[in-house]
Amino acid sequence: MSDLVLSLGHNSSAILISNNKILCGYEEERFSGIKADSHFPIKAMINIKKYFPEEFKGIQYIYISHWETYGDVTKMSEKHFNMSQLNEIFNNEIPKIISHNSPMFTHHDAHMVASKIYSEESTDNYIVADGFGNYNEVLSIYDHNHLIFRAHGYGKSLGLWYQYTTAFLGLKMNQDEYKLLGYEAHIKDIINKCQLNIDDLYSEVSKLSRKMIKVLFKSKLGFKLDALYDIESLIIFRTEINQYWKNVCNNLQISYTNNNVSDEIKTIIAFILQLSIESVFTYIIKKFKISSVTLSGGLFYNVKLNNHICSLVNKICIYPWSGDQGAALGVYGYFNYTKGLKIKNLNIGYRDLSAFTNKHYYNTENKLLVFDNMQKAINNIINFIDQDKIVNIVHGNMEFGPRALGYTSSIMKPSLSNVEYINMVNGRDTIMPCAPIVYDVSQFKDYEKVIRSLDHMIIALPYKIDPDIDTMGAAHKHPIHDFYTGRPQWIHKNHFLYPVIKKFKILINTSFNIHGVPIVNTPDQILFSHNYQQKIDVLDKVVTIIIK
Repeated sequence: MSDLVLSLGHNSSAILISNNKILCGYEEERFSGIKADSHFPIKAMINIKKYFPEEFKGIQYIYISHWETYGDVTKMSEKHFNMSQLNEIFNNEIPKIISHNSPMFTHHDAHMVASKIYSEESTDNYIVADGFGNYNEVLSIYDHNHLIFRAHGYGKSLGLWYQYTTAFLGLKMNQDEYKLLGYEAHIKDIINKCQLNIDDLYSEVSKLSRKMIKVLFKSKLGFKLDALYDIESLIIFRTEINQYWKNVCNNLQISYTNNNVSDEIKTIIAFILQLSIESVFTYIIKKFKISSVTLSGGLFYNVKLNNHICSLVNKICIYPWSGDQGAALGVYGYFNYTKGLKIKNLNIGYRDLSAFTNKHYYNTENKLLVFDNMQKAINNIINFIDQDKIVNIVHGNMEFGPRALGYTSSIMKPSLSNVEYINMVNGRDTIMPCAPIVYDVSQFKDYEKVIRSLDHMIIALPYKIDPDIDTMGAAHKHPIHDFYTGRPQWIHKNHFLYPVIKKFKILINTSFNIHGVPIVNTPDQILFSHNYQQKIDVLDKVVTIIIK
């Protein structure tokens, strides 16, 4: 017997569960080519059905996570929930639909249960924070299974602060929030260039964090609602945030124009926002006496925030599918809590690489190799990295979620020049470093505190010894203090890249995709990105390896 799990919202997704085991799952973006796609995940379902027709035929229930305020998923727009498409794929015999449809079990509760499945109940507390969920919940805190605090209302949303600040800075909402960390790292340079006083910046941090805390905690647990898609309320809050940052610029005597937000302004505002939200969580951890915590919700894709929280607690776990794409597993877990579902790995996107044949040989024209022998593939990867090449790798099932974990990755030596080059050939900004992949995670401080999440590049940790010039591409300098962090992926012995990582000790990993499109999945997407890179690869550095 099988069940289908659908997460609606940004990065909408479908997951197939059979006999309480995850068989297959995709985000809709992997097929539509639309980054963070929020359309109803019909393409994801079609591909699950393609690869697992018998199990799909045996689906009993469809478990859905969503953010329609009052819980009736059928009231959502056809873009987000499409009954006619469900009828078509199930031949007009739709299984029973189960979703969170009351204040007793909400979108945030689904996030919490999903993160508990992942952490295997290894912590005492759970925190969920995102843009907003059902009943306009924006922050939820749990002690084991018990909700001990919940904030409602757009104006309390730390997630919307990040989203709308991203837009204010001329970046793309729901895509470029991570870039704020890249800008923040350069605050020392901007202080000197703009002749700013660091105390003035800390004063702005103090004002904003106090404002956030006051708004978050001005009312007790309750259900004061804005209407879902109260566009006017969202516009009002976005306008307030825009005006707030304009006032900050005025306070700091920095020139601001709507049409051209300078890198200096991006850096200053990113610094103030990041430290303010870190201060809010310092308050939360102390207020609720939290010593071990699991985090979920889109806000916790902020790896530096996760590091800050780690420094305040004894144990931490971060759900690697913190965005909406993984929330529906919590709906399934809530209604099937006795069955013991486990999340064993993140590469659950079955794909057929048979389109790649031996006709794809390495040469100066195409630089693409296909292997059906793992040892030969590994030997070639090692050889190319020895030559300081950048190696795109596609192997096995693709990763579910935002992180490429070696199965759809570009790996290389951890130099700054390699980071700059791979960003250039992918058409990306160079503001962000790449993530280190290591077989020995003990080179990082506080690694003992982290439960499972070190495998998935979702938390930054300080290096015990500062990186040297050859490994600086795997490091992110603290914006004020002189130490470096990295967001590691810990490669274990069962990972096919373990021999490569063990030889080189540390490499860097970024997702195999060009800027603005999702991580590659289908053969057409793989070839498109490969060919795009080849047109720009003037130094003959980039190679693609397919391992069948």
